[in-house]
Amino acid sequence: MLPEDQVLVGCHPGLVFTAQQILGSRGRIFTGTGADGADKALLEASDADFIASRYHLVSIGSGDHIFAPLATELAERSVTVRIVARSGRLSNELKNTTSAVTLLDPIASQAA
Repeated sequence: MLPEDQVLVGCHPGLVFTAQQILGSRGRIFTGTGADGADKALLEASDADFIASRYHLVSIGSGDHIFAPLATELAERSVTVRIVARSGRLSNELKNTTSAVTLLDPIASQAA
């Protein structure tokens, strides 16, 4: 992320403090509980027309298929969509919305 980037984050309410520590004043945090709660809260805040009128590039940091409709809507509005996901965790539905995909190596667990 660059200092001038706008950042929207969806997370569980119990992770707000951690997310705020990482983002500082650069981002907005949306919370939700339950199945896909944080994802749904983030999607509710993401209007494709609004985004397309202000940005030419959007990066989605998730491999979850729930973001595929938003990625498709943005692409239809000529917004370049980049997907950043963990290797092995990118749904085909989301992958098929763009050719710009960055796969991250899985986080290695450390033995205690």
